[in-house]
Amino acid sequence: MKSREGVSYPAQKRQRESENDPPSSPSKTIQSKPKSRLVCLLKRAYSSICPPPQHSQFVFKNTEEAAIKNSALIMSFDGNVSAVLNNEKGSILTPGSEFRNKEIINPLFDLHEDGEKLEEIIEKGASYMFKDGTEQTENERRSDIIAAVEKGNNHSAGGKESLLKTRYTNEVKRGWMIPFSISEIFAIQGLSVIPIGVASQFTIKADREKVRKDRLTHDCSRPQASGSSVNINTDKDKMEECRFGMALLRVIYQIHILCFLNPNTPILISKLDLDSAYRRLHVRLMHALLCTSIIGSICYILFRLPFGSAGAPGLFSLFSKFIADIAQALFEDETWNPEELFQKWPKK
Repeated sequence: MKSREGVSYPAQKRQRESENDPPSSPSKTIQSKPKSRLVCLLKRAYSSICPPPQHSQFVFKNTEEAAIKNSALIMSFDGNVSAVLNNEKGSILTPGSEFRNKEIINPLFDLHEDGEKLEEIIEKGASYMFKDGTEQTENERRSDIIAAVEKGNNHSAGGKESLLKTRYTNEVKRGWMIPFSISEIFAIQGLSVIPIGVASQFTIKADREKVRKDRLTHDCSRPQASGSSVNINTDKDKMEECRFGMALLRVIYQIHILCFLNPNTPILISKLDLDSAYRRLHVRLMHALLCTSIIGSICYILFRLPFGSAGAPGLFSLFSKFIADIAQALFEDETWNPEELFQKWPKK
């Protein structure tokens, strides 16, 4: 892992001063060394407390009543959602509200080559790199909204209203999106509509039974009446690289070849998920408004990364790479004592 200054991390291993020095036990060796900056920063972050978000003026319930109240709040600021958010700094809708204070995490970002990008996303939210000249006029925006409302969601979502309602209820309750009444859809500044889709996948149960799994998606590609969309407007040449998009396939191929070469050798492997990973990153408001979706008479502004945006995989990959590099650097750090710094969270 490279720091912004180009210094390799962790530091190179310390050489024994003399070949005749008696070897010491691993635990004593670890304890006798001064802790590296990485270990010190991780210990500080681990022992710190993540402050809870401040109270929000919005109502996070997936009901008609909540939608009406949220609409009234937005309209009290003349449809300017940004003005509402400026009036409630530190709420769940504020970028970085689920992370520790920047005084804790920014020094860790300083150790990484993508540190400045990570800091900006945490502080201001993720943003999509649009092509020049993709800005819409007010008439184009209004025409696109009318056409999107008339056309509705994708055919894949047809007959799955219960699934959509359940998934959206969970996301609203967690503060990832806010519902408002469709009657105010034209009055909210900078808003645009995308359709919802449902992707059919398969998963495997504990008893190896193959079962179907439906995943909700946000279609950021379907052209609107004006011919534009979030993905069409995205400048592909400026997107961040998605480093781990094919990681699962690589692991499967590796397991296959290991089984082929060593058929009688057990393979030990574990997989840890970041729960609802895409929803951990805020999107800048100007781009979040472009990914508003509709179910019935309620509209939803998604403040987190959507499933369907061309730029989202690369943006989250910045954090995946940071986590992987930090973990590898810690593993190679001779001053790290696993008995002092380890994960204590109970397993589900």
